[in-house]
Amino acid sequence: MSKTIYFFGIDNIYGGMEKFAFNLISNTPKESDIKFHILTCYPNFAYKDELIGNYNCDCTILPSYKKKPLKFTKMLLKILKNSEKDDVFHISFMTYRNFPLFHAAKKSKIKTILSCHCSGLNRFSFVHWLGRLLFKNIGIRTSASESSAKFGYGNSSCHLIQNG
Repeated sequence: MSKTIYFFGIDNIYGGMEKFAFNLISNTPKESDIKFHILTCYPNFAYKDELIGNYNCDCTILPSYKKKPLKFTKMLLKILKNSEKDDVFHISFMTYRNFPLFHAAKKSKIKTILSCHCSGLNRFSFVHWLGRLLFKNIGIRTSASESSAKFGYGNSSCHLIQNG
C-alpha cells in the first residue's frame, strides 16, 4: 500500500522548507511505497527541475490564495478529500495564508504535520497567537528550534527536529 506525503509551503525561493522537502524526497529510494506531491501556487517552484521526473514526486499548481482564495480553498479541499487514509499533509505554520490550509486539513481529517521554523516576525506575531487558538488540535507539531517552537506554538508541546 502506497502512501503520499503532500507538501504545501514550497515557494519560488530556496529557503529552509524547500530544502527540507528536497532532502526528504531526494533521499527516499525510488522503489519506496512513499510518493510525494508538491502543492504550490508557484509554477516555477524551488527544485522543480530536480524533483519532477527524477523522483516519486508529482505537483499540482493551485490558484493564487491572494487573488482567488475561494478557488484555492475549493481545489485544495478536493485534493485532500480524495487522499487515502494513510496519506500525510505537511504545512508550514509560518504565515497567515495557511489558515485556509489548516481549515482544509481539519475538515478533511488527513494526517497533518505542522512545521514552525522561525522565531519571530514582530509585527505579525498576533497572527500566530490566533493560529494557536483556532487550530491547536490540528495535527503533529514540529519545530526547528526551541525558540521557533515557543513562537509558533506557545506552551503547546511539539517535536524538535533541528535541521538548521
